[in-house]
Amino acid sequence: GLPVVATRWDELELMNSPAVLCDSEPEWARAIAAAIETPGDPGLRVEYARTADWSGRVTSMLDAAFDARMGS
Repeated sequence: GLPVVATRWDELELMNSPAVLCDSEPEWARAIAAAIETPGDPGLRVEYARTADWSGRVTSMLDAAFDARMGS
């Protein structure tokens, strides 16, 4: 449930990750300071982690492949 500060990249944006995404070193410094000062609700991050495991991702990929093959 710890706050996460990460470099912005498309996959993290698509995942709707609760991580704070940064584009520059100054943004990183501000985001880290903010996370230390006001860490927010760890329960939200724990819940996100529970739903973002590989089994869920693989299921989504297989569903998408099946739908594509069936023409949906």
